[in-house]
Amino acid sequence: MDIEELSKFIDEKLVSLINKTDSKGVTSDSKGVTSEDPIEEKLLEIVAPLKIYKRIPRRVMETFILELCSVCYLSLEKMSQLLQRDPKKLRDNFITPLCRQGMLERKYPEPNHPKQEYKTSDT
Repeated sequence: MDIEELSKFIDEKLVSLINKTDSKGVTSDSKGVTSEDPIEEKLLEIVAPLKIYKRIPRRVMETFILELCSVCYLSLEKMSQLLQRDPKKLRDNFITPLCRQGMLERKYPEPNHPKQEYKTSDT
């Protein structure tokens, strides 16, 4: 599968996730761990297509980050766990640029707050 096919597949998956109503079952992540928490279930559902790919296009990763952060405030640690990416690289390559562009907002005004979390901007 080339990059264009992967991008199209992921875009279609995102559209179906956005249009899909919340399921009432229990979702399992790649390690077989189940969650009965509806928010955790939604987050796992969003990142499910990423589990099989190591490298994805930048705009696709940004879309996944924005979709995750539209559900609730998320810490860098939680995002890196969900996306299975290194936290430092995730922060440097995606989170900080998305904050600068105004697409993500911080929960606390100080960028280095120890309990910093992010959500998708309303604007």
